[in-house]
Amino acid sequence: MGKFHRSTHQKKYFTLANYFSYLLNINRLLVWKKLPGGEEYLSREEIKHLPLEKKGELLRDWIEENWKDSTVLGLSKAGLTYLPPEICQLSKLQELDLRENQLTRLPAEIGQLSELQWLYLNQNQLTALPAEIEQLSELQELDLRENQLTRLPAEIGQLSELQWLYLNQNHLTALPVEIGQLPKLQELDLRENQLTSLPAEIGQLPELQWLYLNQNQLTALPVEIGQLFQLEWLDLSQNQLTRLPVEIGQLSQLLILELAENPLKDIAEKIRQRFQL
Repeated sequence: MGKFHRSTHQKKYFTLANYFSYLLNINRLLVWKKLPGGEEYLSREEIKHLPLEKKGELLRDWIEENWKDSTVLGLSKAGLTYLPPEICQLSKLQELDLRENQLTRLPAEIGQLSELQWLYLNQNQLTALPAEIEQLSELQELDLRENQLTRLPAEIGQLSELQWLYLNQNHLTALPVEIGQLPKLQELDLRENQLTSLPAEIGQLPELQWLYLNQNQLTALPVEIGQLFQLEWLDLSQNQLTRLPVEIGQLSQLLILELAENPLKDIAEKIRQRFQL
C-alpha cells in the first residue's frame, strides 16, 4: 500500500513539474502546423516519431531556415493557449493575427517585433499586456476586443504610430493617463467596459475622430474633452451621465453625438443648440 502511494505521488509530482514545458511544446506544435510547410515537415518519418519535447526544440531552427523573413503571420483559431517565445525570431513581421485563440498572456518577446504594424488579439482571454509592448514603435493598429483586460500598462503611451485602438468588451475600470500620449490616434473604442471616469489627458489626442464610450458607467466627463477638435463621432449612450460639460459645444467637427439611456438632467443650452437636442 505504501509503495503504491509513493508511486502515485511521484507520478503526480512529475506531471505538475513538467506541465509548463508540456504546454509550451504543445503550443509550439500548434504554431508549427499553421505555418506553410510545417505540417509536411512534422510528418517526415525522422521527425514524427520524436518525443514532443524534442520536436519543440526543433522549432527555433526550422523558423530560422524557413520563416525568418516573413512579413505576415496568420494564427487565428489555432487553439493557442500560449504564444511561444520563438515568435521573436520573426523580426520582419508587419502583421500578426492571433484572433480567436485562448491566450491568457503574451510573452515579453513580442516586444522584439520591431517592424510590426498590425496586431490582432481580439477574442482571447488576455488579462494584462506586457510592458514590452512599448517597443512596438511601428504599430498602427491594436485590436484587443473581447478579452479580459482589467487595466492597460502605462507603456501603451509609447506607441507613437498607433492610429486605431480597439478595447471594447473588456473589464477596464480606468485608463492610464498615458493614453493622452498617442499623437496619431484616430479611433478609440472603449464600448462595454466598466469605466467610471476618464483622465483629463484624453483631451490631448489631436487626431482623434471616433470615440466610443457607450455601455460604461461614466457619471461625468472631463472638460478637456472639448479639446478634441477633430472628433466626428462621440457615443456616450448607456452610461450614468447626469450632465455634460459645456465644452462639448466647442467640437466644431462633431457630426454624431449619441446620448441615449443616460439619466441626463442638465444639457447646457450651448450644447443643445449646437446639436439640436
